Order: sequence, then structure tokens, then C-alpha cells
Amino acid sequence: MPWWGWLIVGMLLFTTELMVVDLKFYLIFIGLAAIIVGLLDLVDMPWQPWAEWLSFFCITVVSVYYFRHQVYQKIRR
Repeated sequence: MPWWGWLIVGMLLFTTELMVVDLKFYLIFIGLAAIIVGLLDLVDMPWQPWAEWLSFFCITVVSVYYFRHQVYQKIRR
């Protein structure tokens, strides 16, 4: 996927989380992972398409696992 595709998907996920979903903070981290991969692709990181998807998946899983609960607790106080 081109870099701008990752950024568009990330922004759409952010917007969907904030406008439509009941702020469970899953789409935020998926969108964040898409934006990070898009920015890495923008700086011409030489990788294969499977590596983009693998890094997207890993960033998503790690960020949801480590940061979702903390962010959710701070926002819901």
C-alpha cells in the first residue's frame, strides 16, 4: 500500500473511533499503527509489502496490549 493509503486509513480509523464508536479505544491504536507505517513508508524505508503488514500488525497488538487500558482509565475518570 502506498504511504498515503496508510495515512488515509489511519485518519479514517481515528475519525470513526471519535465520531461513531463508543470510545472503547481499539480503533485509535489501529489507526495509530497505520499512521506509523505510513510515515515509515514516506521516508522510503525499503521493505516488502508483507513487512509493512507485519509491522502494522505488531504495532497494533503491542500498543493495544500495553497502552489501551491506561488511556481508557485516564479518559473515563
